[in-house]
Amino acid sequence: MNPKTRTFLWLLAGTGPVVFGAGMTLLGPQFVYGEDHAFRPIPQFLAFYAAGWAGFAAAVWMAIRRQLPLGRPLFWIVGIGIIARLVALPSDLIQENDCYRYVLDGHAVVSGVNPFRYSPEDVARDAPEPLRSELQRDDAQLVLSRIGYPEISTIYPPAAQAAFALGAAIVPWHWMGQRIVFLLADIATMLLIMAALRRFGLPVINGVFYAWNPIIIKEVANSAHLDSLVGLFVMAILIAMRNWGERGGMPWLGVASLAFAGAVLSKLYPLVLFPVLAVYVLDRGGMRSLFCFVGLSTATCVLATLPFFGVGLDRVAAGLLEYGRDWVRNDGAFGILEATMPYPRPTAGAIVAIGALVAAWRMVRVGSNPHALVTAIQGTLLIWFLFIPAVFPWYAIGLLAVSTLRIRAWGVALSGLWCLYYMLFYLEYQEDFHAAGWVDRWSIRVQWLQHAPIWILLLSDVWPWKDQPNRKARTPGTAKAADHAA
Repeated sequence: MNPKTRTFLWLLAGTGPVVFGAGMTLLGPQFVYGEDHAFRPIPQFLAFYAAGWAGFAAAVWMAIRRQLPLGRPLFWIVGIGIIARLVALPSDLIQENDCYRYVLDGHAVVSGVNPFRYSPEDVARDAPEPLRSELQRDDAQLVLSRIGYPEISTIYPPAAQAAFALGAAIVPWHWMGQRIVFLLADIATMLLIMAALRRFGLPVINGVFYAWNPIIIKEVANSAHLDSLVGLFVMAILIAMRNWGERGGMPWLGVASLAFAGAVLSKLYPLVLFPVLAVYVLDRGGMRSLFCFVGLSTATCVLATLPFFGVGLDRVAAGLLEYGRDWVRNDGAFGILEATMPYPRPTAGAIVAIGALVAAWRMVRVGSNPHALVTAIQGTLLIWFLFIPAVFPWYAIGLLAVSTLRIRAWGVALSGLWCLYYMLFYLEYQEDFHAAGWVDRWSIRVQWLQHAPIWILLLSDVWPWKDQPNRKARTPGTAKAADHAA
């Protein structure tokens, strides 16, 4: 294939994500909160998503086959990725209301009010000043009226609260401020991924897996989900760990510790990465390095959380406990556990914990080099994602960011199939489906259509660690030598 043909094919593929972003802006006005659910253009949205995924998948295929366009691939990848996000920036929210709670939490923090003290219902009745005066605004009342599950207090940790406050300061009492903050975090993640690809000796063209990914474009540029912070911090962990392992010195280990704390303080689930990170630090730097990593990460989390604990641990954890106890949505493996096990949630938690420990053990067996670290983090996040009770598309953002350093067929498939999550809403909105008793039946089929191909592709991949060399780094020095060899 000659260079001009390759460039044309890249340009053609790049139209997919841009058309998807533009399609959301075009369809957005028809998704009016609380109105005309049965007439929402969800099938049309899925068609635009399919166009975005087709361009994304074609670009990933060309990237893997090293069919490069003319010019500098970095500008192709980042440029089209940013354009796709910018054309989606004006879009109205599509099947989303989480960001309304972000707005309220952000204004509570800005007003000096502990967001864990009051549920949205409590705030509406008895907010202290100056938040009470702020809530007299029409736009503030609109935000309050659109928060889902207003009887439940917030579940979001301190770093997320800081981001919410920044969004509230940028655009008061509107979700657009949140979208801007998390879109900037997303673009920063994209740039960190490009840096990580260079540091890990991988082609920067592989960055198309994140930059053009339709899940990322939808869940950040439209839905304004905070999970872009997780992707940002996880990539910072990988770069810092790579630099620390190669160059030594405590500053890079400190950066990795702070990034890990930032990920946990954004959303708690990155805690599952602790066994993998602890094994990597211990194997490369010994007990002193592990003590520093654990101590700095823990101290950062404690100091960031202390200002919110004035209301008591029970109040801080109330929303999170209710979420962990009751939420089920779009489940796959968890649904099987729920149908076959007496205690499905503890069982799922145990499976995720065992998976994290197995990932850490596997990394010890093959040698704690940076590429093994990527594989272990990817495997751990994948196990967590597949077994949680509520498998929302935006929960995959951190996993997809890491997967850019280790592209697999299941990741490409997941990026396309998870648009079917929105088909569940379409089924729920159709009165004819309810009358015929088809909703539950078809919802289960849609969930199987999402989950089953991922498991099949995983089995064909013979588990995420199959390509790791069977070598053991016995000392920090030999580990570094093995890293250079890789």
